[in-house]
Amino acid sequence: DNMHTITGGMFKAFVMLLIPVGIISGLFVLARNTSRNAITELKAHTQLLTHEISAHEKTSRQLEQAKKSADTANNAKSRYLAGLSHELRTPLNAIIGYSEMLQEEAEDLGEESFIPDLQKVNAAGKHLLGLINDILDLSKIEAGKLVVEHIPFSLERMIVNVTALLAEKTAAKGLELIVDVADDVPNELVGD
Repeated sequence: DNMHTITGGMFKAFVMLLIPVGIISGLFVLARNTSRNAITELKAHTQLLTHEISAHEKTSRQLEQAKKSADTANNAKSRYLAGLSHELRTPLNAIIGYSEMLQEEAEDLGEESFIPDLQKVNAAGKHLLGLINDILDLSKIEAGKLVVEHIPFSLERMIVNVTALLAEKTAAKGLELIVDVADDVPNELVGD
C-alpha cells in the first residue's frame, strides 16, 4: 500500500511537472514562430525602404542635373542678351546722336519744319534705348546683380516725351490722347 501511495504521488508530481513543461514548450514554439514572422516582416519592410531610398536618390540626381541644365541655359541667355544689347545699343546711340546733330543743323539753317520730326526720332530712339536697358535689367535681376539707382527726373518732361511718341499712332486710329495730371502731383520725382 505504501508503494501504491508513492507511485500515485510520483504520478501526480509527474503530471504536475508535465503541464508547466508543456505550457513552456508551447510558449517557446509560439515565440519561435512569432520571431520568424517578425524577421520576415522586417526583411520585407527593409526591402521596401531600400527601394524607396534608391528612388529618392535617383530623383535627387535627376533634380540636380535639371538644375545644372537650367543654370547653363540661364547663363547662355544672359550672354545672349548682353551681346544683343550691345548690337542694338551701338546703332541706336548713333541714331540718337545723329538726330541731335540734325536738329542743331536745322536750327542753324532756319529749317524749323524739320525739328519736330527730328525730336520725335530722337525721343523714339531714347525710348527704345530705355526698353533695351530694361530688358538687360531683367536679366540682371535674375542674376542678382541689379543695382537700383535713384535719379531725379521731370514728370512733365517724361509725359511730354511719351505723349509725343503716342500722338501720331492714336491720331491715326482716330483716338484722342488726353493727359490729365492732378495739381498736387509733384513735377520733380526720383526713380530708376
